[in-house]
Amino acid sequence: MSLRQFLISKTFLKHLGIAVVTAFIVLLLVFQILKVYTHHGEEYTLPDYKGLTVQELDEYKLGSKLEFVINDSVYDEKKEPGTILEQNPLPNSKVKEDRKIYLTIVTETPEKVKIPNLKDLSLRQSISLLETYGLKINKLKYQKDIARNAVLQQKHNDTIIEPGSRIHKGAEIDLVLGKGREETM
Repeated sequence: MSLRQFLISKTFLKHLGIAVVTAFIVLLLVFQILKVYTHHGEEYTLPDYKGLTVQELDEYKLGSKLEFVINDSVYDEKKEPGTILEQNPLPNSKVKEDRKIYLTIVTETPEKVKIPNLKDLSLRQSISLLETYGLKINKLKYQKDIARNAVLQQKHNDTIIEPGSRIHKGAEIDLVLGKGREETM
């Protein structure tokens, strides 16, 4: 029997038909199972959580269909601790059940930074360096020293602080500066 005769024989066509129908049924079944498994067509519009506190999230959770994950925290002295600053996915996004919503919130305590070594730096350099570290100048005190406007000591709450020690970002630093030579006429 030649290949051409085999391809047009009743046995081959019958088996080919069975294979095509079986494949179609299997594919149809797989697609239906996937539709149920992935909750196709079931989506929720995500509200805007920005400005809410973590405690208020339960009201906006859409039942128990979403999971919230706090993945970052930032200190902001102008906002209440626990307030949500950002969310991912963004508001008005379409999400499915059991989706994780990643939140960035305001932390209760500011981060800590290392105190830079300001000794022998000028007042201008010290102010610039402290601002870079997120620290503020509180008081300037002058005492006798040959170097004018050079930092002699750095203090926090009237206590001398050593370079490299850690302090809350936004803290106020007092500087003890040299008066320079007093000229007489």
